[in-house]
Amino acid sequence: MKLSLSACVKGLSKEVCKQMADIYRCDADPDSLIDTILQNLKSGEFIQRAHPWELTLMQFLSFHWGDRVIPEERLSELLPLSPSCCRVAIVLLRRKGLLFRLRQHRLGWMYWCPRDVRRSFLQSRVQLPPLPEERRVEASQRFRGLWDPLFHFAVLLEDEGLNLTREGTVPRREERKLDAELELEEKWLTHSQWGEGVGSPAIRLVSDFLQALDILKKEGRQWKIQREPFRRWLQKPWPDRIAELFRLTEELLLKDRPAWDGLWWWMERHLTDWVSAKEICLGWLSEIGGVPRPGFVKEVVERWLHPLAVMGWVEARAGTEGEQWRWTSWIQPGDEVPVMNGYVKPDLEVLLPPFPPLTHRFLLAQFADYMGGETLLSYVLNPKSVRRGAERGLSAERMLDTLREISGGPVPDPVTENIRLWAKENRPLLRKGWVLQFPVDGSGKEEMGEVHSGLEPLSEGVFFLPEALVSSVRKQLAEEGRPPLELEEIHWWSSLPDTPSPEKAKELEAATVESRFPSLEEAIPGFNKLPKVWISGLRSYHPGTLRNLLRQATDMKLDLLIRSGENPPVRFTPLKMFQKEGYWHVTGRDGDGCSRRYTLEDFREVQILTPWQEGL
Repeated sequence: MKLSLSACVKGLSKEVCKQMADIYRCDADPDSLIDTILQNLKSGEFIQRAHPWELTLMQFLSFHWGDRVIPEERLSELLPLSPSCCRVAIVLLRRKGLLFRLRQHRLGWMYWCPRDVRRSFLQSRVQLPPLPEERRVEASQRFRGLWDPLFHFAVLLEDEGLNLTREGTVPRREERKLDAELELEEKWLTHSQWGEGVGSPAIRLVSDFLQALDILKKEGRQWKIQREPFRRWLQKPWPDRIAELFRLTEELLLKDRPAWDGLWWWMERHLTDWVSAKEICLGWLSEIGGVPRPGFVKEVVERWLHPLAVMGWVEARAGTEGEQWRWTSWIQPGDEVPVMNGYVKPDLEVLLPPFPPLTHRFLLAQFADYMGGETLLSYVLNPKSVRRGAERGLSAERMLDTLREISGGPVPDPVTENIRLWAKENRPLLRKGWVLQFPVDGSGKEEMGEVHSGLEPLSEGVFFLPEALVSSVRKQLAEEGRPPLELEEIHWWSSLPDTPSPEKAKELEAATVESRFPSLEEAIPGFNKLPKVWISGLRSYHPGTLRNLLRQATDMKLDLLIRSGENPPVRFTPLKMFQKEGYWHVTGRDGDGCSRRYTLEDFREVQILTPWQEGL
């Protein structure tokens, strides 16, 4: 996981924060410093005051490089700056808290420009059209979101998990069953990252998300549901859950196409109303000065828009110039999701609205079978499903309470009668204290008294159970297919949160921020040890001295000011020096980035330029 600006700044020492705060003339408190940095970017003040080199670097990171770390050597190769100018630009951005040096496990030291920094820069750099006064004429027509397949997949695996093959894939038979249960349009996932490799694209998608949420974990050759993260997820308010899944969608899509980070930012602001993919893509390329390449629009549709539609984040419709897209209305910040009651039908069908409390839906899934649905979700009650709920410790009254919470009213009499009948079939009741109570019409109550002589009869079908016998009685009843109910037990899905979310801890473990305020001089290590005469001005040199100067400049990738013949001085960056046919040759780039080649005799006058003195 890559770090936010907040995590990066809070990984710095107080002294480094103070030195950064001095640049912005603000308080050194981390929260105040973070707000000032982002506001400085959004207001355009950074663009107005930035040195051309750091502006070039910032534009490259935001427009072209995107959501990934980068080694310094790669920056020098990709930027239209000389290596020394590039290193100075790096130091300038680091001093302003816009670029950080991180140590990542297995990767070593890398540079990272936080996403919120890049997005704030884009906000000031790219002029967006004003939003229309009425952004949305009609509401979204679909309500099934990513949480539906995630929830259903977790419920299916929660009890016993899923055994994988030796290759770590889902067995073909189980894969077919799960595909049918998930009801995802796999044809729109075929050309996405989830359609690559072996296995069902739908299962790969839901497993990726659930693993990212820490709900699904691979243990050996089995997938297991982690109950604590699952419980936290079930208990989240809908706006928090939707926002979390939307940002996670962004994370996973950018993992596949990190250079499209700016495009995602662009889409977030343009898909507020119907628009074609071509218009989106060409608009973004125009902003960054990119040239449309064949297949780019098709790639964006297949890699991003189709999966986003499968997850319910966008809607599609046929337009005059092809397919058009827009975000669904309920993902917009500040929009409230519709709150509606469900409906319990006398024929034992339960209909859920689009955004039910997931804790209610989870309880319902324990004693009702999911039948699918696009707008309303359908569950059906039957003897097998109700007995399943009873085996998981839900009494008939708890099931009925759940149905009342879902519908907001009384449960139809036929449903009440059937649930009570199916839930108590041949089921003894184990009450803490300890008291073992059999149903009046239940069988086996006499046998229990005979088998366990330590049971003390209290009344018809009721026994006092000594503590020493609890485990053996529980085991015997379970082996007979009648596991006892323990009504006072607090089930894992209903307990209150008692541990903080591990997300923050994971973020801090992902990378270490170098807590040091860099000086401009260290952009060119060893520069201060060079002879001062080489730096002080243009002059001619003895061939041996000139050769030594050029070799040092080449090794350190320094910029030179050179005069060749009677021509005016030009900027030149030597990159390679070699001897051929008795002559010394130097190749490199001029100030415009064009390749140049000189012999030693071409250098009439030379000066090594001091990067941090050039307009800084």
